[in-house]
Amino acid sequence: RDRRNAIDQELSAQPTKFRNQVSLHLTDEIAILDDRLLAEPFVRYERYADRFNEPATAQDPLKDSVVKREFADTGLKIRGLLIHSRVWDVFLRGAAYRARRVPLFLEIFGESGTITSNASLRAEDSENYEVGADVDFRSFLEMHGYVTLFRKNIRDMILFVPNSRFTLRAENVDAASINGLETGLEAKWNWLQVYARYTYQRAINEGKEDYANGKYLPLRPLHDFGGGITIKLNRWIGGLESNYTGAVFQDRSNDYFYYQDPRWVHNVFCSYLILDGDVDRLTFTLEIRNVANDRTEDLVGYPLPGRSVYASLDYRF
Repeated sequence: RDRRNAIDQELSAQPTKFRNQVSLHLTDEIAILDDRLLAEPFVRYERYADRFNEPATAQDPLKDSVVKREFADTGLKIRGLLIHSRVWDVFLRGAAYRARRVPLFLEIFGESGTITSNASLRAEDSENYEVGADVDFRSFLEMHGYVTLFRKNIRDMILFVPNSRFTLRAENVDAASINGLETGLEAKWNWLQVYARYTYQRAINEGKEDYANGKYLPLRPLHDFGGGITIKLNRWIGGLESNYTGAVFQDRSNDYFYYQDPRWVHNVFCSYLILDGDVDRLTFTLEIRNVANDRTEDLVGYPLPGRSVYASLDYRF
């Protein structure tokens, strides 16, 4: 969704650049062992045609005005029911697939003053492997938990790296491997709902440059955590959420000059259901983000906003 929004913003802001995209996803579901094991092979076809009515960049005025990319990727997903009872369901799953990602216009053309252009970017190409388990519990409370082990082997990975102290440039890392674990838990009891998720990933540069080989990828933290609690009492809904992002290096050589400390960001919200009918629903929400007013950075030259207060009125019918 974020990638699509970025593309839409670039298209609306720069009407002299166009991207035509065709996507086709073919899949089938094969049931085995009385539907206890499901296999889902798939093929994904994508075709992109970028047309620029002006040179791609001032640095490369002879760059072709039309760039076409075409991919056909295959994969397989498997999900099996291990335990089934009145209160428990336990599933095991696995997946293996290939995926490509074309560069965004923002990565190709940059943004004045903060991101420099790179018209020579290649599409990312990755091989992905996952194994995991899902657990559902239904009794005095409803609970869902999951754990996933993953590995990605990436070629031509696109990363924003510092081009100077205050500007970024999208670059293709020759190769990288990302190994990690992702786990999460959601629980709901009467008027109380809690959730937590945690990701550990070890993202290592496997490119050809000696100064970067074996180093951590920029802006890829080892630890990432998010959790929250929501309370609903009659027409009132309130909650708290906290997000932790581990320390990262901002450059490929892992220079401590570009080291970024870990951070916590806390948000709170309160909503009141003015109308709560079967058809009409009117909700007023007051939200405070970054309650502690932590003046941290997300990317070089992109400081996060401090404490912010938002009020909204939502009507659904």
